Order: sequence, then structure tokens, then C-alpha cells
Amino acid sequence: MVRERKKTLPNGLKFKLMNKENYGETKVFSTETGELLAETQEKIKSPADRLRCFRIFTMILGDKIPKELTKRIDKEEKELKDLVSEYNSLASETKKIELDEEFRKINQKAEENISHFKPEALEQIKTMLKDDEGNALSVIYWIASSFRSEDNKDVVISLDTIKSVAQYSQVRYGGKEAVEYISKNPQPTAYELMLGVYEIEIEKQVRKALRILRGKGYQTVESGYVDYLNGKQFFHFNHSIKVPEEAIRVIGEKYGVHVIPGENYSDNYVFLESPKDRVLSLAEWESVQTDFVNLMPVIDRKYQMSHGGGIEFIIEALNKYKKEDILATATTDNEKAFVEWVYSLGIEGLIKFKEAEFGD
Repeated sequence: MVRERKKTLPNGLKFKLMNKENYGETKVFSTETGELLAETQEKIKSPADRLRCFRIFTMILGDKIPKELTKRIDKEEKELKDLVSEYNSLASETKKIELDEEFRKINQKAEENISHFKPEALEQIKTMLKDDEGNALSVIYWIASSFRSEDNKDVVISLDTIKSVAQYSQVRYGGKEAVEYISKNPQPTAYELMLGVYEIEIEKQVRKALRILRGKGYQTVESGYVDYLNGKQFFHFNHSIKVPEEAIRVIGEKYGVHVIPGENYSDNYVFLESPKDRVLSLAEWESVQTDFVNLMPVIDRKYQMSHGGGIEFIIEALNKYKKEDILATATTDNEKAFVEWVYSLGIEGLIKFKEAEFGD
């Protein structure tokens, strides 16, 4: 799943082992101490969650633990200890956290998680570790991360799961290829200006489909993988759409893929659910998504932004590059008109447009 716009990140082990997100909502108490307690307790979740992921790594790797992973574990353990100490300095005796108990819970959760792996899946991971350690660790990371969701508490990690996650890891963020390409080609094309992201950063199985959608007047916010455990894909549009029954029927009959307009969301989502009996390859997903969008009708929405974040990408381009240089890359009248439009608005006009359309 790619949100257009998002930052390109390196596809190396450093990124794969460093997820800095916080999870859950901070509970607010009426007293200042209560708020500090809640905030600190919330912060504890992040290193604890990362340590759980790393514990799964070590259980699979055995004695062959990379030095970088060992350093990362030491760093996360120190952060957790410091946060627990900070929490305990504020908490009453009855609410203090036992550090040993926290580590026991982390190990217990990791053992529960790894029990979801089928034996053949674990063997496949070990084989991958020999052939491509970085990719294997990335696969383990994404699987370990998936266990945060209550929906995945009973999931079974099979060979098909490993295949699906390996494909997701391959296309996520565009990888090293994207970093190198953008460093050499920092000026976005007219089409990329419309996307609000460099095209190479988009998951490659959906790039062709997005070009077709843009040509038909559609704008997407996110696209690609929505569930990397089974390969489920989606399109998130920034406007309502209507999926023809013919498109649902044709894709179902040809590929065994279930097209679900909206599902439990609004009518600006479309989900493509994998066949029950196998994992589709990236090439197959590209064919599915391309055929699907070719069956979508043409609409007239020429000058809509993808979303608020895309405007930041456009503003950066306006600051750095001349209109004529970006116009020279346009391949369609719609792209030319879009470039003319955003440059006519200027940076202040784009900021006002963003506030009016998407809020602050």
C-alpha cells in the first residue's frame, strides 16, 4: 500500500529494524501526573513491540544473529528500561511496572507469534536467510508486525504467506532502485506532479493501472497492498466511484479475484481479494489491476489533487523547478493542463486550496 505522497526510505536492514511508530491512543487523565503516566505508558509500547519483533528474529536465527540486530536489541532494551524507570518515578507503589515482567511478556508474545509459523514456512525463512539475509529479515519484520492486529491473532503463516510478504517487501517504498533513481532525477515529471509522488515509489504491480486511471479522470490516494499476508490489493480514490458489474464479473471469471467495491468503507474504495487457493505473483497482480481499470468508465475530473500530502510534493517542485522544464515532460493534454493550473495557483494558492479541500 502506497500513500501518494510519502517519503522514500532505504530498503536496507537499517530501515527494516527501525520502526519508530507509536501504537494505540493516549488516555488523558485530569491530573498532570496522570497525563504524564499515560503518555509514558504509551511510549513503552513502541520499544516493547519492536523487541517482540526482534525476539522472533533471534528465535529463527538461532546463534547467527547479525551484529546490527544485536546492537538494535541492546538499544531498544535500554529505551524500554529508561521509560519504565521514568514511569515508575511517577507511579504509586501499586501501579509500578516490574521490568522483568515486561520482558517476560515480550518473550511470551514472541513465542505465541512464532507458533503460528508452519514448519515448512520456518524452513523457508532459514533458507532465505542464507541466500538474502536483508530480504529475509524484512519478511520476518512484516510478519511480526502483522501480529499487532487483533484480526491476525489466529493467522497461520504458510509458504504462501511467506511468498506474499516477500513480494510486498520487494515493492514497498520502491527500494534501493527508487533512492538511486530520484537522486539522479530529482525533477518530477508532469505525470508525477499529478500523482504527488515519484512514480518509482509506487508499488510496481499497480503503476500501469494508475496511469490508465489518471487518463480516465480518476485520482487515487493510496494503492497496492492492503493485506500483505494474503496479497489483498486495493485502490483508494479521493472521490466516489461506481464499479460496473461487468468489471466484477470479468475479473472474477478470468483470475478468481473477488472485486469488492467499498467493502466496510465508503464508496471511494475498491478491494481486490486474492484467490483462496493460491498467491498471485506480482506480474499476475499487474494484469489483474490493469484489466480491472480498463473496464472502469471514463469520468471528467481533470484538476483534482490526490490528497493534501501530494500538495507538499507539488509545492517543493514549484520551489525548485521552472514550469517550462516540467511541461516538457508532459505526454498528454491533461498533464499539460494540470501543470499550467498548479503554476497559475502558485504556492500561496496551493496552500489555500489544500486548507479548503483537506483542512490544515
